[in-house]
Amino acid sequence: MANPSETDRSQIYTELAAATSPKSAEILMHEVLDVRWDDIATKSEIADVRSEMRVGFAQQNASFERQLRIQSNRMIALMIALFSLLGGLVLAVH
Repeated sequence: MANPSETDRSQIYTELAAATSPKSAEILMHEVLDVRWDDIATKSEIADVRSEMRVGFAQQNASFERQLRIQSNRMIALMIALFSLLGGLVLAVH
């Protein structure tokens, strides 16, 4: 449906004001009629976005886990090297 004309808007406002109140009619006119229907996502579009987000989050989690594993291995290697160095220094002093 095409966007309502000013005449349509005026008639809708008058009917809403009569059924509710002028304040309520103003709020409804602002909230509802300012939205274009082709700008509203459908349930299937939302489902598609959710699916894409799940895939993206899974990829991010896998990448994070890989990086965490690499950093953990580096820290373990560094700690082994430091303990070896310290052990060698202690033996050299005695």
